[in-house]
Amino acid sequence: MAAVAAPLNAQSITAGVLSGIVRNEATVPMRDARVVLRTEGGLERAVETNRNGRFEFAFVESGTYELVVERLGYRPVAIQRIAVRPGREVSLSVQLQPMVPPITGPDVRQYDAGIDGMSRAGAEWVFADHELEVMPDDQRDLAELARYTTVATEELETEGLPGRFTGVVVDGIPQSGVAHPALATMHNRTAPFGFLGVSNAQLLTNGLDVEWGGFASGTLSGYTHRGSREFRVRALGDWSGNALSSSRHFDAADLSHNTLRGGVMLAGPVIRDTAHFAVAVEGRRFETPLPPAWVATPFDDQVLATAAGFGVDLTDYIGARKMETEMVSLFGRFDWQISDRSSVSVRTNVASFATRNPELGPWSIPNLGSEIEAADVSAAAAFKSQLSRSLGIEVRLGFELVKRDYETTEFPATFLTEGPIAFGDDPALPGVFDRLAFHLTPVFHAQAGQHRFKLGAAGTVSSLDYQYDFNRGGAFYFGGLSQFSTATGVFMQSSGSTPSARFSLSQIGFFIQDTWKAAPGVEILGGIRVDMESLPIDEVTPNATLLERTGLANDVFEESTLKVSPRIGITWNVDEAGQWIVETGLGVYHGQMDPATMAELATRSTGDMDRTGIDTFSDWPDIPNGTLAPELGEQVTLLGPDFQAPRSVRGSFGISKALGRATALHLSGVYRHTDYLPRRHDLNLPVFPVANDQFGRPIYGDLVQDGSLLAATPGSNRQFDEFSRITAVNPDGFSDYWGLTARVERRFGSVTMLASYTYSRTEDNWLGGGGASPDLQLSPFPDSLSGADWAEGRSDFDVPHRFLWGLGVEFGRVRLAGFYRFQSGRPFTPGFRDGVDANGDGSSRNDPAFVDGTLPGMTELFASWDCLQDQNGRFVDRNSCRAPGVHTLDFRIAVHPTKKYPVALVLDALNVIDSDVADRDRALYLIDPNGALAVDPGTGDVAVPLVTNPNFGEPTVRRSTGRKVRIGVRVNYE
Repeated sequence: MAAVAAPLNAQSITAGVLSGIVRNEATVPMRDARVVLRTEGGLERAVETNRNGRFEFAFVESGTYELVVERLGYRPVAIQRIAVRPGREVSLSVQLQPMVPPITGPDVRQYDAGIDGMSRAGAEWVFADHELEVMPDDQRDLAELARYTTVATEELETEGLPGRFTGVVVDGIPQSGVAHPALATMHNRTAPFGFLGVSNAQLLTNGLDVEWGGFASGTLSGYTHRGSREFRVRALGDWSGNALSSSRHFDAADLSHNTLRGGVMLAGPVIRDTAHFAVAVEGRRFETPLPPAWVATPFDDQVLATAAGFGVDLTDYIGARKMETEMVSLFGRFDWQISDRSSVSVRTNVASFATRNPELGPWSIPNLGSEIEAADVSAAAAFKSQLSRSLGIEVRLGFELVKRDYETTEFPATFLTEGPIAFGDDPALPGVFDRLAFHLTPVFHAQAGQHRFKLGAAGTVSSLDYQYDFNRGGAFYFGGLSQFSTATGVFMQSSGSTPSARFSLSQIGFFIQDTWKAAPGVEILGGIRVDMESLPIDEVTPNATLLERTGLANDVFEESTLKVSPRIGITWNVDEAGQWIVETGLGVYHGQMDPATMAELATRSTGDMDRTGIDTFSDWPDIPNGTLAPELGEQVTLLGPDFQAPRSVRGSFGISKALGRATALHLSGVYRHTDYLPRRHDLNLPVFPVANDQFGRPIYGDLVQDGSLLAATPGSNRQFDEFSRITAVNPDGFSDYWGLTARVERRFGSVTMLASYTYSRTEDNWLGGGGASPDLQLSPFPDSLSGADWAEGRSDFDVPHRFLWGLGVEFGRVRLAGFYRFQSGRPFTPGFRDGVDANGDGSSRNDPAFVDGTLPGMTELFASWDCLQDQNGRFVDRNSCRAPGVHTLDFRIAVHPTKKYPVALVLDALNVIDSDVADRDRALYLIDPNGALAVDPGTGDVAVPLVTNPNFGEPTVRRSTGRKVRIGVRVNYE
């Protein structure tokens, strides 16, 4: 047998094509040979070769197959381990040898087509048994697979863009989820899709097929399990507790915590030859230990005693804490093979979960008492039919319901600048977010000569309900212990009842694509997609006062936007041997409008007020009255000119080389440019600064010092008294990413392996793009710095070095697996602590430092931080310093005690290295509580008293989960 893996795009994003030719011993094509395609579950499809000896199976689900070819008078041939991936065609050449009866059995051969079934350099990362079954796992959901790449994270941050830009698609149906507007993570976005229900997946970073639309970043595409011809059972259960946990950063024995996981999947026939089912249920209860809410300080006892004097117990904040998650997910699928050419499938996934004390990501307060309650429902149906040899159709219908309720039970967020210490409810909470979506995609496939055509449409209608406003619960800022003891400081709050926005977003698109076999082994793909997205303009209330005072209309923007996405790609399968694959592609990818921006546009159109007070709040932690913290005016948000959804242009070049059987080397280079990223601009800030500080920093309000606190006098930094902030969300943000990757993978046999390294750079002008407070997204130099945009520089998502290595080895009844990963630490900007508004613009989270090497203590910091010494005598560049790198190491031992029963005993050791994952003290300076502001009476310029922060770059909040050992059992009955 000669096996040729032709990387021809088979046009469907959910299935591939398996075709070939059957010849006799004289290499003459044979007609009427019976060809049977069999899944690992025993499901079969059968066809006969035509007069040219050719056969074809269209719409072959992603997976691993066995092909059996037989004809009377010839010995049958069975070809095993044929990997079929969506959007690809596998082509076989099978030769039968004559044989005189009796025929004892088929000639069994292992499929060896070089790199077929593996990743595609620069375009696609494939996840199958190695990642799903062999490697140690933690959460057991679809998003966790992204950790097996060096271009993405478990939060689906992909190639320098945040996770909410990465699409999740299951069985060809988008799963948009819902993102909290001010948090970096989409909590349990893929909760309904556990490993028991997922058969394989892929991360497409340059998926050129025109059906991939709606996402400006990559696409994580998963495929669910089908039923089987024979009854099958898969089950698992495992446990871990504090007796099996430890950490370098906290004492795991300080609290009781346990992790329990269990699940079972049943699969079997409804009608043995044509209809099959698979159902699964998984339950998970995680009690994840975490370090204390703040790193120990010399005055912790005084903080606790002061809070106790106000009737608040902060004891839980200085000991180990834990995050608790309870989750149940259900999966069901029914498949009916109507004929060898037509099939119908129906699938549903349901998940319900609750998380107490959730980790909210960078820039957030470690929560004690908050909770997320959530429910997800996903359903899909698909019809596929090969109408004739040259014409096929598939129709996919999807439904999605997502609910997220972020609740709080503590008291308003409280920041002690001197600490730095923070406690209470994070200002990002609470919030309730619901999304209901319907998807419909009909697609026609046609073949004419050397061309494969695709023509189709894709429609999505979403109904959304957002009940949210940032800092609705309020936040207190105190300079130090003395100010905390008297409750003298700053209070800020977005006042009034929680605003609610109910609106719809819809998009309809049309696409056409041609894949042309231009020469032997050379395929050229060309296509274009055109989408029209409608926006909820009717939900925005005109603000008459804004129009009268500024001439700006908050309800004037395009009701719909047109998005054009051309794609082109070339694939060269050298000598059509599947040993060398060269691929290059260029495509345009449009995202969709951010529902959070649309909700803010509706809720901050009129009536939403802002409160700020600088005073003594003797009733802390109670919300102060309107006298102590008066309303300053309305908050209004409007869209800038030409606002539209983010758009990415991505190009890639890759070379893949087979290294013997089932092993491949991939080398690739990628460049991505994304524009139309939303940036915030405060139009109510004075056009010109009212003063400068001693370093030339522009100051937009009258500064007030209280100990280590620095703030602007309420109302002094506004142009129009009727408004507190007028926010323009402009589409002038961009992001540039380039990366070089080397990857080796081995997919089959007793040894499986992954190894990958990526060197990359990401630059943008997008402050707070990962999801953070609106204040963090404002530029500290709105009128530029020395004629340049200070925000333009190293991205928050810049991770230049990523490396991973995963190995699975089987020794008889024992399988060992290990997974190691390293990535560079996150960058950060030297500046000030929360509560220091150095430029008086109303934000205490966005001001960079000016490096003054003459201040006492700077010499010591220069010796430890090169990033400071290199910037002496000027304002620091954005994200110019970097935290230490993060190492992760996991092990697994699986033992099968007996051949008689399909049971395995499993032991996992997770996070063995226990790297110090932490938020860093970004304050280069502290406000000197013993000094005072010095105002020049002639110019109004201000000299701010500063002292060097010896704690610069040290952890302020640790987020490492510690080491844990987990023991369990698995059953795989077939």
